[in-house]
Amino acid sequence: MPEEPPSALAELAVLLGAGLTPDRAWEEVALMRGPASVPGQIWHRRSGGEVLAQAIDSVTRAQSSGWRTVGAVWEVARVSGAPLGAALASLAQGMRDQERTARHVEAELAGPQATLRLVGLLPLLALVGGALGGVDTLSFLFLTTPGLLSLGGGLICLGLAWWWMRIMVTRVFQERKPPSPRIDLFLIAVGGGLSPRRSLLEVDRVMADYTLGTEGGETLEDLIALSMRAGVPLASLARAHLNHVRDVESTEATRAVGTLSVHLVLPLGLLVLPAFLLIAVVPLAWGIGNQGLVL
Repeated sequence: MPEEPPSALAELAVLLGAGLTPDRAWEEVALMRGPASVPGQIWHRRSGGEVLAQAIDSVTRAQSSGWRTVGAVWEVARVSGAPLGAALASLAQGMRDQERTARHVEAELAGPQATLRLVGLLPLLALVGGALGGVDTLSFLFLTTPGLLSLGGGLICLGLAWWWMRIMVTRVFQERKPPSPRIDLFLIAVGGGLSPRRSLLEVDRVMADYTLGTEGGETLEDLIALSMRAGVPLASLARAHLNHVRDVESTEATRAVGTLSVHLVLPLGLLVLPAFLLIAVVPLAWGIGNQGLVL
């Protein structure tokens, strides 16, 4: 699976800022990352005679939303005449912020997930401990009807706990929606000299063309109106709003993980604890009682 674009974009931005032509910059990045990478595929098409913009368009359309955003940025910069180095650097920074948030979410989830896995193994560890201690728990579980029922009920509880955990973790990731690149594209178009209205039209066209969604139109309309009323530079307003959106997205992700850590306690009490009782405590009690009767 091709890597996501932030590091490649940062390299492109530096090379372009140093004065390399777009062709040469893509060639250098492609050589660094190999022919199987997205830059490698783009340069392969460029070497075959395609125009660079067409090669970027052809390759990025079939990639992840991150690379489709790169294609959209290149198209907006081409149409508006915006400096490519600054545009790619801004986009790379936004993508790095999103990756940092994703890594933070995964790190926060590692603790609760490890706890659930460990507690889920406790019934099995208790069985092994009982067997090593001379208590014949396995005979009860596998050779008696009450034991089979107890084992089946315990395994069902463990399975439901694992399923519950997976559902809650998956929901956290599904509810995380990275900010739309609309404002980034708009800032590029405005920075290239297009009027706000023309910039909005171009951004809408390109985003629809690259299947990046169309959320956020009302926000940009409001920012344009505010800029005209207050006489404040539109780019400054849009940049401030974009930074705010990214901060909110990061904070919401952290809040969701904190809430999940509390909610993950529910499977422990409602499912894993009964499973421990059914698989470990009941066989141990039966084995100890059975040995007492024999004595």
